[in-house]
Amino acid sequence: EFIRKCAKFRTVVKMEDDELVSQIHHLFRVTYLRDNVLRPTMDESSLSTLVSLAQFTQSDIIKGVITAPKVKVAGAGGVASELPGLSYLTKVVRLLAVEIDAIRT
Repeated sequence: EFIRKCAKFRTVVKMEDDELVSQIHHLFRVTYLRDNVLRPTMDESSLSTLVSLAQFTQSDIIKGVITAPKVKVAGAGGVASELPGLSYLTKVVRLLAVEIDAIRT
């Protein structure tokens, strides 16, 4: 109930990758359940399984954040090609650079 009513997902940059956003939500739910709901009643084996699940999900999220998505670009003669776009990490770093520059001036 807490997750549904109180927790809000907010991003610094818009995330168009629905699968990545879904993995972030999944990781949050697993971590919340592990740390708050199930911890008192869990045995070592179950705890280890949830920790492993969280680690694999974190790895997938990191790959998704640092990997640049392909962007379709219309080429000559109407032929579309795919070029690498900006990764979410690059977008965040650029946004931070703008904010730091604004603070300094």
